[in-house]
Amino acid sequence: MNIKKKTYSDGAVYEGEWMEGKPHGEGKRTWSDGAVYEGEWRKGKPYGLGKGTFADGTVYSGGVFQGSCHCFLRECPDNCVNAP
Repeated sequence: MNIKKKTYSDGAVYEGEWMEGKPHGEGKRTWSDGAVYEGEWRKGKPYGLGKGTFADGTVYSGGVFQGSCHCFLRECPDNCVNAP
């Protein structure tokens, strides 16, 4: 696997490991709204352990398997009240 950086047409940026032209392995993608996913990738999609930070500051960490989030822990931004 090799490491490279790619900027997509929508402004998102991925930097990390690639295989067969797709993100695969460890990497970080930052979307144009400021949301970030950093962790494991498989065949171009988040898969495995990682951490997602949404534009509002909400943080989820745990696993993504077959396109679904599993066993995530949620942390709220500083201005969050009544967090679940």
